[in-house]
Order: sequence, then C-alpha cells, then structure tokens
Amino acid sequence: MGSAGEPGPRGLLGPVGPPGPPGPPGQPGLQGVPIRAQSIPMGPVSLQDEAVAPTLWAPGCPSEWAHYRGKCYFFSKDLHSFDDAKATCESSSASLLIINDVEEQKWLKKQTFGKGYFWMGLTDREEETAWRWLDGTEPAFTRWKPGQPDDWGHGHEMGEDCAGLIHEGLWNDFFCEDLISYICEKEMDTTSLPES
Repeated sequence: MGSAGEPGPRGLLGPVGPPGPPGPPGQPGLQGVPIRAQSIPMGPVSLQDEAVAPTLWAPGCPSEWAHYRGKCYFFSKDLHSFDDAKATCESSSASLLIINDVEEQKWLKKQTFGKGYFWMGLTDREEETAWRWLDGTEPAFTRWKPGQPDDWGHGHEMGEDCAGLIHEGLWNDFFCEDLISYICEKEMDTTSLPES
C-alpha cells in the first residue's frame, strides 16, 4: 500500500445543539421608553441584546455595519442625545439616518424591530413644524405615529424638535436631549472593494 494522500475538504457542520440555560434576569423598566437625561440613576442601557446579523455585512462597509442598497448602516447599542448621536456619526464619516424612500423605511423597520428607539437625522429646530433632514431636504414621505409630531412640552418651554424611529418603524418627535439609540448611515466605500 502507498502513503496517505492529502486530507480531503472539511465536512459540513453538524446540527445545532440544544439551547443553553437562561441568562440572569434583566433590570426592571419599561421597554422602549426613552430615558430622560436628568433622571438617570446609573448609566443608560440599550434595549438591543445582539449586534446586527453578520449576514448583512458586506465589503465596503466597516465591520459591525449593515449593508443595504449601496449604503452602510450602524445601529448603536449605546444611548445618546440627538446632538451627541449626530457628532458620533460624523466622527465615523457618516451622518444620522436619512430615509429616502419607502423600501428603505421597510428595511429599517425589520432591522429595528423590538430593539427600542433610534434617532434619525430629522428635526424642526430651524422652523417649528417644518421637518427637514440634516442635509436640508424635506422628507419625500413620512411615517409619523398617529397623533405625531405633537411637539409635546412636558411642562417645559422647549418642545420636541428631533425625530426618531419607534416601534413598528413609525416616526415620533422627542426632546433632542432624550437618550436613545441612533442609526448612522454612509455610502459604501467602493475604493476598497476587490476588482472583479
């Protein structure tokens, strides 16, 4: 008999094992309710329990960013005010989310389902009730929750001038100082893609 040949290709993965034991109980609280900056007893906690599914990642987007139709999206786990979220996105050469069409809206609804509230780059700070994206454009369409935007003052002088995505992917106006998650968006980097 001759000598052994080269090893063959690796076989398929086996079946998934049984689920592990349940984790420790979480902190009490109202799911999806934004935390007011002035009443935080300890560091804010995001409602997201896992990162964006890795299957959404694509070359041309940073790791942990999702890809959709030539753009990269980052769904934060940390909570920020509107201005801090805007600055954080800009530090990654991105902007707060601008929703361009109904298809993008539907995709975002799926990505954010059950994960709390997310800032998007929509505000009426410049002119009350004139909602504009941070790039100065008016929304091509809106998906406000019924009864929103309401500019509710909560007994304060300033009303709600910054918008975010809430449950069911609907839009709601918030105090810009509220602490919620956020979504950054930027164009895919096509310069680093492998040539085909």
